[in-house]
Parts: sequence; C-alpha cells; structure tokens
Amino acid sequence: MPLARYDEQCLRQVCAEIGTDEPVCYREGTTIAGTAGGAAACAKLLPDCDQFVIYHGDVLSGADLSIALDEHRRSQCDVSLVVAPRPENSPLGLIETCQRQIVRIRDWCIPDDQIDPNAAHEARCFTGIHIVQRRVLDPIDPSRYTCLVTEIYPQMLASGKRIHAIYDERFFADIGTPNSYLDAQSAILAHPNLLPGARLIQPSADAHSIDDVAFPPPIYVDASCHCKHAHIGPNVVLSHHARVEREILSDCARFEKWTISR
Repeated sequence: MPLARYDEQCLRQVCAEIGTDEPVCYREGTTIAGTAGGAAACAKLLPDCDQFVIYHGDVLSGADLSIALDEHRRSQCDVSLVVAPRPENSPLGLIETCQRQIVRIRDWCIPDDQIDPNAAHEARCFTGIHIVQRRVLDPIDPSRYTCLVTEIYPQMLASGKRIHAIYDERFFADIGTPNSYLDAQSAILAHPNLLPGARLIQPSADAHSIDDVAFPPPIYVDASCHCKHAHIGPNVVLSHHARVEREILSDCARFEKWTISR
C-alpha cells in the first residue's frame, strides 16, 4: 500500500480504518511530482507488484474496487479508468468513451454547449480512480512534474494504445475545494444510503460549549464550535470555530470562523 504526502498520524489512521496488518510504504517528496511522477515513485517502493490502483484523495466514490479490478483484468488493457455519468454543467473534465473504450480526454471545464449531443461518443467524467500496469509507470521520471490524465494518457491514445473505461453509476463527488467538500458531506448526511456500508463522521462538539442547544439530525458540528441557546439543524455543517448564539439554522447552512448572534 504506497501512500504519498501523508503524515505519520494520517498513515496510522488509514491502517486502523482498513484493519490491515500489511506493511505500509510511503514516500515524502520535496516537490510536487504530479500524479504520474508520484505514482512512478511509489511503484519503485513495491518492486514485486505489476498492477497498481491509484485513488485520488480529493474524490468521494462508492465504486466497488473488486468489480473494477476484475473488469480491468478482462480488458487486457494497460490502463483502466473508472468513469461516471457527467453531471449537467459540470466543472470537471470531459472523458469521451465509446463501447467501454476511452477515445478522448479533454481539458477541464468544458461547457455543455461544446458537447455534441448527437455524437457517437458518450460524455463521462473521471472519478479519480486509475488501475495501471507497471509498464506504464516504469518509464516515467519521478523527479519531474508529470500528469497521468493530461499528459501520459493522451500520449497513449495518440499512439493507438487502448485505455479501458469502467462505467460506474454509484455516488461520486469531487471534494477538492471547501465548497465541494461541504456539499458532498451535506449530501451524505441527508442521504446515508448514497454510500452503503460507509462509516460516517459522528456529529460532535465539546460538552462545555453546548448550552440549551437543540440538534435535530443530520448535522455535523466541529469540536471547536461554540453553540449556545440555539436550534441547529437539520442539514447543517458548522466547521472550525463557528460560534452560534440565540439563532435558528437549518437546511445545509455552512459556516467557518463566523459568529452568528442575535
């Protein structure tokens, strides 16, 4: 299990969550190497492995990795990408597929009016889950910034190599910005069945900061919040040092380092 850019506490938490006794390898780099450079560096930590799953840390997906791995093996491709239906007006990049093959990878933020609805290719978005064979990573220089999605994969397509598309209809969300992270968290709080089997964050707050406060679920209150004489929820996220006194909040309100008082 190669991990990169995580501190020791995070690594211990990951191991505890998945209950693994397997050794954990990680590499701490001094520069950002991109997905390709980072993956190539991690691959060198596991010289006996021929196949790697790369999972971006800024996505939330309900994809079944066991099913994805089986499909990748059957495809006999060097690379498989898990792709999801592209939401309307999505800011995410456009992956064009045809018969479970990726035919084109376009830059980010493609407006919907630039997508031909009559085209034979299907419009999908990338979930941040790659399955890659070692022979793709070995030639990559881990010391320089290189992106798999915008550099390596388009080069493979241009040279005639196949990249398999694994279609997945399960819940998927980009959580790479504070707003998208909180939007995804609110969606899961309101509809836990979107990620069946997931262990959700437990609502929490320090006992000394709660005084005559009602918390109808679902809510998430960070432990650093101060709440007093208030009604908070349902569907509320309060993060990092928010302060609420004598107020009523509901319907996915999100605050950070704000004071709300009447």
